[in-house]
Amino acid sequence: MKKSIFLMLAAAAALLFASCTQTLPLRMNAFVAGVEKNADTYTEEDWDQANEKFQALCDEYQENKGSLTGDQVEEVRDAMSRYVAVAIKAGVDSVTD
Repeated sequence: MKKSIFLMLAAAAALLFASCTQTLPLRMNAFVAGVEKNADTYTEEDWDQANEKFQALCDEYQENKGSLTGDQVEEVRDAMSRYVAVAIKAGVDSVTD
């Protein structure tokens, strides 16, 4: 029992570490690519969740854009534009606050 709890905690820590090592532009692009791929099947709840994730990534961008290179800033902004375009095409009422 203790071994399985340890393995679950180790797996969770590995996932957390992996998500921390990916740059913001990579995470933003991966997120937007997933939305672009699945937008046609999204329900209103799916869009609500996607918008929350998008807002969190945008907030992180605002907090950290000073430490990003010019290319990284351009990459994030491009992904943000792609997300907004997909959301508008899908008829989403509000993308972010």
